[in-house]
Amino acid sequence: MSKSSEPAGDLFTVTRGLSILWIVLALDIALTVVMPRDPQLAGASPLAGGWLNLRLGLRPRELWGLIGIPCAPFLHAGFGHLAANSLALFLCGWLALKSGRSTTSTAIVLAILVGGVLTWIVGKPGTIHVGASGVVFGLVGVLVGNALFRKGCLPILVAIPVVLLYGAAWRSMLPW
Repeated sequence: MSKSSEPAGDLFTVTRGLSILWIVLALDIALTVVMPRDPQLAGASPLAGGWLNLRLGLRPRELWGLIGIPCAPFLHAGFGHLAANSLALFLCGWLALKSGRSTTSTAIVLAILVGGVLTWIVGKPGTIHVGASGVVFGLVGVLVGNALFRKGCLPILVAIPVVLLYGAAWRSMLPW
């Protein structure tokens, strides 16, 4: 068994990815505190960040908003938002890595691109979208795909609780 496919290697990969998200949030909070107060952040707590979100968040149907497609999954609206995504990313990411690094990497890139483009097309104009929820749903898709197309009971036993935990959240992605 190669070192990269060992459970400890997979856990390191997932926690390294999550640490990047937490560092970006810390940077966002620091910039929000030290930069001149933006009127769009009036009334918001500086501890929720927002400076980077305003500049790099996904803005539906705005040309500059396209920059948010690759950036939005790394941005979050405060500690609570990132904590909720972190748990899902940790569990689904670690489980998805069991199906292979290549499959998981491809799913993450596709989730970022396809989810970002669809959000840019159907999202409400005048809003800013941030967060890694689309990546979470991409990883859930990997786990469900494994259950449907791989042999054995283990992928099914993994997919059932994942669908029960995150299946209801699919509704939150719909614009209506």
